[in-house]
Amino acid sequence: MPGAEAELLTFGAGSREAGCVGRQTRGDRVSGAARAGHDNEHDRHEERERRVGPLHGVKIIEIAGIGPGPFAAMMLADMGAEVIRVDRAQSVTGDFSRPNLDVLNRGRRSVGVDLKNPDGVETVLRLVEQADALIEGFRPGVTERLGIGPDTCMARNGRLVYGRMTGWGQEGPYAQAAGHDINYIALAGTLAHLGRKGEKPTPPLNLVGDFGGGGMLLAFGVACALVEAGRSGEGRSSTLRWSTALRR
Repeated sequence: MPGAEAELLTFGAGSREAGCVGRQTRGDRVSGAARAGHDNEHDRHEERERRVGPLHGVKIIEIAGIGPGPFAAMMLADMGAEVIRVDRAQSVTGDFSRPNLDVLNRGRRSVGVDLKNPDGVETVLRLVEQADALIEGFRPGVTERLGIGPDTCMARNGRLVYGRMTGWGQEGPYAQAAGHDINYIALAGTLAHLGRKGEKPTPPLNLVGDFGGGGMLLAFGVACALVEAGRSGEGRSSTLRWSTALRR
């Protein structure tokens, strides 16, 4: 079963009051007390595979979210990238006795950060300075208000690839509207093709919208942008929206 091995990390003053308290996690490990010898061998084998993956040496910052963001980060980590997940400060409790059962969080470290605290924002920007890419899935304008938008991050690191995922895009009449997987695949015309003739469509869980049309294309876009950044020496900010991706 997927689990978590954790170790407290400190950034800056290293306290919640200072804006962050973190931990390292491996989504496919269990705690040291419960791990047997064969698990150690499994971990070593997995770490060797990660070192030789095509994205080995690439560092990516994931601003924690739901659905396509974690899926994209998981894909990039599976391909060898070092992914650091920035979670909310309250998500890191210091209780490492229970395994992390969310498979989408596997293969990467995490740090809890209070992004409403200036010290927490500075922590993320310090991570960005050493990163190759950042991915986020907030509504338009949220990262800008938090102080970690593309302009701010790319001022710290001109080679940064800034990947964004939204439902309706950064601009337009629906940009600030709430949306879910089922909305995107319905309005894009995808849902109508799923199901038996003459019957109502059958929703495909979130496999088509969140994962296929969202997270997978976000990961692909980030990988392509990393290739371009390696050639040109310049980063870029790129936005993928579900409603457009699903029509292509």
